[in-house]
Amino acid sequence: MRYSIKPISKLTPAFKIDMFDLFKQYYDDVDQESFLKDLSEKNFIILLWDKNQNQKEYLFGFSTILKKHLEEKGILIFSGDTVVDKAHWGTKLLQKAFTKVLLRQRLKYPFTPLYWMLISKGFKTYLLMRRNFPVSFPNHISKFDQRYFSIWKQFYQDRYSRFFNPETYLIDFDESKGRVKEMLSQPTEVALKNKDVEYFMKTNSKYAEGVELACIAYIRWTDIFSSGFKYLFKR
Repeated sequence: MRYSIKPISKLTPAFKIDMFDLFKQYYDDVDQESFLKDLSEKNFIILLWDKNQNQKEYLFGFSTILKKHLEEKGILIFSGDTVVDKAHWGTKLLQKAFTKVLLRQRLKYPFTPLYWMLISKGFKTYLLMRRNFPVSFPNHISKFDQRYFSIWKQFYQDRYSRFFNPETYLIDFDESKGRVKEMLSQPTEVALKNKDVEYFMKTNSKYAEGVELACIAYIRWTDIFSSGFKYLFKR
């Protein structure tokens, strides 16, 4: 297995359709036109590859990314449409690739604040953020730090307008623009014992209807080192 990180402009129309075919296997209420429009608004993409029995390479996952440079305020890395084929769950290849994305930005702009903007309609992505980036909001441990609140609020208001409610932390499109298929969205009893999962389920009770929890994580050097050890260097 391997990953690649490419500009969106390098993708062919046919390949984009293949991406949508994979995406719709795991999400309801999605259509090709909206998917391609959202894709065109992103800067680059993480692609996940494997080989079949005939050694032919195929795509088994991807994650779209928008990068915004806010000058002195910082760099925002916004994760868009993301999917990983179920047969490859647990491989950690996406985490490895995303850590490489963050590391590149951290090395290129070592003194500029770096933030990960994540909208989550599934507890797994929220849990991934909380486990790897402790300075992330909203959460069950601490109140929203005002140092990050203004950046968080401005970004999501600009992008989602009336659909975004800063008081509830939610993005509700009135009607679903994509939701995780029901059989994949329900946490197990074991997962529900996790405080972060419990908080997500309570805060975003309509997650199964495609409602998104708007999140922000401040990426520290220590987080990069920790993620690098887990996903880049540890065998």
